[in-house]
Amino acid sequence: MTNMSWLTLLAVLLHVYSLAAADVDIDIVAQEVIEGNNFTISTKLPKLDTDPQFLFSLVNGTSEVPLAQLTCHFLKCLPDYWTSEVLLVFNEENVTLILLYITRSQTGLYKVKDLSSKQPKDKFFNVTVYGAAADETVFELSVFEGGNLTVFTATTRSEEDPQIMFSLLDGTSEDLIAQLSCYNNTCTNECSEPVFIRYDAQNVTIVLVNAKRNQTGIYKVYVHYGTRNENWMYNITVFESTRRAISPESPPSYIISKPVTAGATLCILVLALIIGVIYIYRRYHRKASIINVKCDER
Repeated sequence: MTNMSWLTLLAVLLHVYSLAAADVDIDIVAQEVIEGNNFTISTKLPKLDTDPQFLFSLVNGTSEVPLAQLTCHFLKCLPDYWTSEVLLVFNEENVTLILLYITRSQTGLYKVKDLSSKQPKDKFFNVTVYGAAADETVFELSVFEGGNLTVFTATTRSEEDPQIMFSLLDGTSEDLIAQLSCYNNTCTNECSEPVFIRYDAQNVTIVLVNAKRNQTGIYKVYVHYGTRNENWMYNITVFESTRRAISPESPPSYIISKPVTAGATLCILVLALIIGVIYIYRRYHRKASIINVKCDER
């Protein structure tokens, strides 16, 4: 047994002992997960008219680290978070904490506490995270700078209340760019980048809008449909735009061609006019000389 397993078991025993001494109902579930996947911790949700409240936390020795809390009041439920590594989803029957892209360092004992119950009843999950057996498939996408790129599309049913998270992977961390949360067919979204997320009760679409060169990178889309969880990885490359700005110092030929052509035409017309005037003048002068000579002879 590894050191991590011994520490986890010790934490469980300490907590079980303290709860047993306090005469608290204990429920422990052992679960395993592969690193890099999303892991769910779920419990039944009482009737909403009872204003249920649930606190999810990580047991660290004799202390507890809060992760997320669901608070319901007058049939409306709101989630609160202490970390960006988790997501709360809920319906009329269950409330679920999702540990996003779980790592081996998150192996431990997780606790779900019903804060609204008159008699405390805690539920524990002893979670073991194993190393990933294989890398995830990464899809290659590209777009020119300033263009729009459709990153992800999927078809869902309206009763599934999809939860979508779009993140940029930065080394070992993840920067959440956009999120779509739906509950009872009502959806809200939050975006920190020019990203368009659309849900029309049938299709979910994520579009990177007006792409920039510095947005090249590895992106991850997490999708939760009802009871299903999916991860999608994308390597997005933003190429330099082929469009060039017009420089005042070196205008392109098609811009100066019209003035040059117009100037040449004007010069030709002026020259032709001068030649015409000279020709008429000389012809008239010669005719006048002949007339004068004839008049002298008479």
